[in-house]
Amino acid sequence: MDEDLLYLLNIVIGIFFWTSIITFSLLILVILIICSVIYFIYEYLIYFVKFNKNDDDNNISNKTELLNELSYNVKKYNLTERWIKNESKLDIHIVEKLSTNCNAKNIIFIHGTCSCSLIYYNLISELSTENNYYAFDLPNFGISSYIDLEKLDNSEICNYYANFIYNIITKELKLSKIVLVAHSLGGFFSTFMVYKYPELVEDFVLLNSVGFLPTLDIYGYYWSIFFYFGFPKNLLNSKLSHFLLRPIINLEFTDENKFWKLYLINIDDRFQVSNIISRFISFGFFSSTWNTPIADLFYQLKCRVYLWYGKQDTIVPYHQGQILYDKNNKNHNYNYFSDCSHNPVYSKDFIKIFVKDVLENKNEYDSNITYSKNKIKKIKDIISNNNYSNSYLIFEITYNNIIKIYNEVNNIFNL
Repeated sequence: MDEDLLYLLNIVIGIFFWTSIITFSLLILVILIICSVIYFIYEYLIYFVKFNKNDDDNNISNKTELLNELSYNVKKYNLTERWIKNESKLDIHIVEKLSTNCNAKNIIFIHGTCSCSLIYYNLISELSTENNYYAFDLPNFGISSYIDLEKLDNSEICNYYANFIYNIITKELKLSKIVLVAHSLGGFFSTFMVYKYPELVEDFVLLNSVGFLPTLDIYGYYWSIFFYFGFPKNLLNSKLSHFLLRPIINLEFTDENKFWKLYLINIDDRFQVSNIISRFISFGFFSSTWNTPIADLFYQLKCRVYLWYGKQDTIVPYHQGQILYDKNNKNHNYNYFSDCSHNPVYSKDFIKIFVKDVLENKNEYDSNITYSKNKIKKIKDIISNNNYSNSYLIFEITYNNIIKIYNEVNNIFNL
């Protein structure tokens, strides 16, 4: 189809899409008003009178309950937890499994957005006791302290998290050489840290990390709506929503999912994490883009780098790793896991491959492999090219832009 016609069709669909959204929102508002009346009658005439109690176990509004739930999971997986106060006086939640082996490697796990250290508990519990494992909640995530970052620009936010991760590892945990495993947005922030402090990290495992290229998968525009606007926090935190969602939130949950349920329905100001990721998304009615791509930094990292993906992921597609991966660079490793989506740690094969390819890797980092300044500049020009950096409502336009970027990168590295 003609490209100009596609862009025109994208605008038409955009107008229809947002008109539908507004209409649907008004319809929902009317339904909520009706449900509010039903809720009032149910809550006061049936719930309070008949059962004589204020709420059920799912509607926990006390932060202490949230902390206890996470602590329960820590103990269940035979891990230990502690709180440290960093140099900025923030309370940081850390989970550990330590070894008595004097030659133990130190493995650090960094979570992604709308997440916390909990995603690694099961993995850490199943890894051998020959090494030391640490996972912590970044500020504004999980149950670590909240800090206002609204006045910082994107570069300052990236530097803040890069410095925070570095200082926790070196000053609080007092580690010098580590294996760093980082997921999604955590991989994005960690890349700044590894670039800025190259002496710290020996192996850097990136799990479906965002932010290297300005586009996501063909569904990028629709994911950007979710990440840009975030969870409807006020709705999720209302008693009305608890009532309306009872058929869902009263279902049987695993211990891990139970925590997430409590986490989402007890959001307050310290959980405004979507505001962070939304800063990196330039969003319009017809298109969106990741406005701070860092593929140029990726090719300047001075450690062994592992690009690992869940093949079913529609946020950061596995084929993005195929493009970033330089098969002629023996410091690079690429792999994907067919049985999972946005987080490869849930793959049944993850532990086996992680141990074999990372923890038992005897190869030394080859410092002689570098990229010229000219190649790095070309990469930066590609990811900054506004002609094909956007994701659109129409999948075909987004797909065409992805292919253009891939072809440009291919031409540079002759992959």
